[in-house]
Amino acid sequence: MLSGGNYVVRLVQKVIADAFFKRARMVAVSESVRKDFHNIFGEKKKAIEVIHNGIDVDALRVRASEAADVIEGRYIVSVGRLEGVKGFDVLIKAFSGIRDTDLKLVIVGGGGENAFLVDLAHSLGVQERVLFLGYLRNPLPIVAKAKLFVSASWSEGFGLAVLEAACIGVPVICTGVGGLAELLEGDTHCFFKPGNYEELREKIEYSLYVKPVSVNLKEVLDIQASMRRYLELK
Repeated sequence: MLSGGNYVVRLVQKVIADAFFKRARMVAVSESVRKDFHNIFGEKKKAIEVIHNGIDVDALRVRASEAADVIEGRYIVSVGRLEGVKGFDVLIKAFSGIRDTDLKLVIVGGGGENAFLVDLAHSLGVQERVLFLGYLRNPLPIVAKAKLFVSASWSEGFGLAVLEAACIGVPVICTGVGGLAELLEGDTHCFFKPGNYEELREKIEYSLYVKPVSVNLKEVLDIQASMRRYLELK
């Protein structure tokens, strides 16, 4: 939002930079966010600490076991705001090329592109197999029963929904951008280039019909450890 070059944008950049760097201890949730901030505001003397968000895996598993509406049949799932940056249009295009008519795509989330995405599914002839569930307080029971979690985001500061899916053992395919590139590692079928729906289709089909993708966290995202890091800031 602040990457433009006009006078107003530069003024806003200066005000924000002064407020944050002079009056606050700066923390970024990923190295990617830290780099983005420096690219926009420039390098400053006060360092930005990177503290990854913690995840309480035990609590995730409890939430994933809660009762939820049953979705019949096999499905893949994606969770996030229905906005352009999340790439749901790319995902729907990829899904429309999969010939398995018994497979469903479940999209959880609300946002400004809802009507556009519904129209896109209609135009591609997959409206009966793409389910828009809207915002759910707890999407994890739906995620836990999916054959695959897919994220087609163009950028991610941290990518919590993707990481949570990985933590509860759901195979993941994502663009590997931002924090996801830092925190996830897996075979070559786990990641695809942002916007490339043909590549995404191929990797979904590989994971579903050849071999499930394997992805792991590079580090333990312990919520207690993250809290301690914040408390130790000076």
